[in-house]
Amino acid sequence: MQAFSTTGRRPDFNKQKKCTERKLDEFVPLCNYAVSFLDKKDYFAMENAVIFLATVLFYFGVWWLFICPAFTAFTGVNHTLKYLGIISVLCLPFNINGNVYTVLGNGESEKNMYSVFSLYQNAKMDTVAFFSIFGYQKAGRDAVIIAGISGYQEAGRNIGVGLSVSGYQKAGTDIFVFVGVSGYQKAGSKAGILFGISGYQEGGDRTIVGIGVSGYQEVGRDAVIAVGVSGYQKAGENAVVFFGVSGYQKAGEVAVTFVGVSGYQGAGESAQNMVGITLYQKVQDKRRVFSAFTKLEKE
Repeated sequence: MQAFSTTGRRPDFNKQKKCTERKLDEFVPLCNYAVSFLDKKDYFAMENAVIFLATVLFYFGVWWLFICPAFTAFTGVNHTLKYLGIISVLCLPFNINGNVYTVLGNGESEKNMYSVFSLYQNAKMDTVAFFSIFGYQKAGRDAVIIAGISGYQEAGRNIGVGLSVSGYQKAGTDIFVFVGVSGYQKAGSKAGILFGISGYQEGGDRTIVGIGVSGYQEVGRDAVIAVGVSGYQKAGENAVVFFGVSGYQKAGEVAVTFVGVSGYQGAGESAQNMVGITLYQKVQDKRRVFSAFTKLEKE
């Protein structure tokens, strides 16, 4: 009797080895496909399918809990299926040549995504929503909301908001809010609000508030407020308030309040208050207290 087999035959290890190699040859392509799956268009299709189902369930839940009880005509299986169908159509993310279009849906796109109302948008190029409430936008290029409440916006290039309240905004180039309230803005170049309230602004080039209130501005070059109230301004070159009240201004070159009241001005070259009062001015080693209609310059 052989030591390796009860049948009296020695196992054929070469045959077993070839069988194992054949199975591995069949298995490896499957693994490679699974790994490359995330880099293909199928990934966006699967993601959007899951997001679509979650969106439909969310809106159907809102309808069932808040709208249906208020209208007795909506009750019944037929009405339930009818409105479920309507919600599903409105939430469908239509993909046309890589661009995603939807009415109330959410999703991701390999190119651009456009919607009337969305809570979640993620695209490699642009994301555009006409309306949003506590929405999330992430774009490789530009992210735009016409009106609503923006919870989180991140863009590789620019962020634009028409009439809105913005929580967090981060852009590689420019951020601009036309009318509204901005909690946090961080831009590679310019961060601005035309009319409204700015909590925190940080920009590589300029931070701008047209008419409104600014809490904190920090920028590589110029921090500017046209008309309004400025809490804190720190600029690599110029910190400017044209008409209003400035709490703290610190600039590498010039700190100026043209018309208004300034609490503290510190600058590398000159601190100015054209028409108004500055409580404390400092330019290098020179200091002034309770300065009115004055300009303090370095020697």
